[in-house]
Amino acid sequence: MFKLADLAQALDASEEDLLAHAEKMGIADQLRTTPPKPLH
Repeated sequence: MFKLADLAQALDASEEDLLAHAEKMGIADQLRTTPPKPLH
């Protein structure tokens, strides 16, 4: 799991660019904007 901001920084890209790319690839619906629920 990665934070979009961290991934954008590592790739030297903007979050907006990554979101646009995800939408173009048809995978934007797989991105989470909320924290994951604890397992226990």
